[in-house]
Amino acid sequence: MPPLRQFGQELNQNARRGPNLTSAQRLIIIAKAEAGATVRELVEEFGRSANCIRTTIRLAKTRNTTQEAPRSGRLSILSRHQKKIIYRKARAAPKIEYSQLAEVGVFANADGSFTKPPSRSTLYRALKGRGLTNFRCKKRPKLTRGHALRRLKFCRQYRNFLWARRTLKFSDECSVEKGSGHDQE
Repeated sequence: MPPLRQFGQELNQNARRGPNLTSAQRLIIIAKAEAGATVRELVEEFGRSANCIRTTIRLAKTRNTTQEAPRSGRLSILSRHQKKIIYRKARAAPKIEYSQLAEVGVFANADGSFTKPPSRSTLYRALKGRGLTNFRCKKRPKLTRGHALRRLKFCRQYRNFLWARRTLKFSDECSVEKGSGHDQE
């Protein structure tokens, strides 16, 4: 039986249910039910709902196994192997485009034909599942030859400068102006 709700405890309809019963737990529930244990006793022992216990006992009569049935829904387009290769390629080349990544996801079948390249959204979901998401790179001005030469000259000029003789002042203050950006509200 689920734990009793305490006063003031939040009711959440979106709360996820607990983990599924393991095959060993199902086997014990079935054996105890056949030995004469009541549903209430099994609920208290396993901390599950009465409906869960009854369903387990009912399905044991129709199925010959205590393993979970396969879930309904569409099968994954990419195999674990394909996801791993795509993830490794994306980690090796962070600025790779989805079109180039899709070419990595094409594999040869046993009959010699090739698989269809995965779509952009499929690649995005596969990478996001592993914690990789893409962000647009910041555009930074290119360093021209003139800039590089001026920087080199400055570095050479102040290479042996004694900064300990100089009094330096640092400040953490900043200026905040309203109306200086895109959103002038």
